[in-house]
Amino acid sequence: MAIVETCSASAPAKVIITGEHWVVHGSAALAAAVGLRSRVKCMEARGPGITIKSLRLGSFTFTLGQDSCRGPHCGFYYAASRIVEVCGEAKPATCIVDSDIPIGAGLGSSASVAVSFSAAYLALCRGGKDLSLSDVSNAASGFEKFVHGNPSGIDTAVVLHGGFIVYRRGEGIIMRINESLADTDAVVLIVDTGIARSTKEAVAAFTQNLSRLGSFSKILVNLAEQITWEVVGSLKARDTKRLGSLLYLSHGLLSALGVSHEKLEEIVQAARAEGALGAKLTGAGMGGTALVLAAREHSHRLEKIYESKGFKVYKATLGVPGLQINCDVSGRAAMVEGT
Repeated sequence: MAIVETCSASAPAKVIITGEHWVVHGSAALAAAVGLRSRVKCMEARGPGITIKSLRLGSFTFTLGQDSCRGPHCGFYYAASRIVEVCGEAKPATCIVDSDIPIGAGLGSSASVAVSFSAAYLALCRGGKDLSLSDVSNAASGFEKFVHGNPSGIDTAVVLHGGFIVYRRGEGIIMRINESLADTDAVVLIVDTGIARSTKEAVAAFTQNLSRLGSFSKILVNLAEQITWEVVGSLKARDTKRLGSLLYLSHGLLSALGVSHEKLEEIVQAARAEGALGAKLTGAGMGGTALVLAAREHSHRLEKIYESKGFKVYKATLGVPGLQINCDVSGRAAMVEGT
């Protein structure tokens, strides 16, 4: 009988191209998986409990069965609790966590780690068999609810499945898009402000500001919905000029609802001044990162301008593969599942 001793998983980062915040209120949102990844390796352990070893969070061990949890490790605790409901037992394990994704930058760092950990630990508990993406998603959602309070679920969906997705809360993925911008005249830059922010606080501030508008808020939610579908159409048509204009419009609405930041405005204003096709904050806002769409011939100059202002710049590959899992079965590596 084959014995699974180690399972590893990796998941990408994400950017929300349009619809962030609005998706919490029923609008569709477009997101893409990005070529930065988290990795989790779970190994069977002799002692009781689950040990997490992370360069960012340190090392800690927890046991399941408590009514509540406190501390930075609790996302792992709640994900593991949901996995035990599926597997029937809490297998002792040591899980090593590593990630390329900056924290608090709007790139889905927590969702990526949540999916990677949930997949690796679930695969270990299941002996590398009978894995379900819905079980991984459910466990990762437990992690994300601890971190963000009331997440829409879009981050988990896009890092799990990869590519481009259109997502609606309560319905999940309503469309997948195969097109990319790889062979167009445009380059995507992700510009990091270096300002960490709380998604919980940003979501609460946006919701409060939107609610102050009363019935007019419904008009804005519908407008955000229309912008998302116009962006989808522009992406499919490879119309980068129209896409850029829509990005600027999307940013303007988010800024008006109070979730921008002076550093984000500096990034967007620099994009306009240099003739970039479009730019907007991505993710929760109030810091984090901005998405900049630039003509290929001007992208290097724009990149240097941002770096001279102290921003970190990533050239983004959008639409990369989602979750990937590998288990070591009795010393032999075997792919268990991927998307």
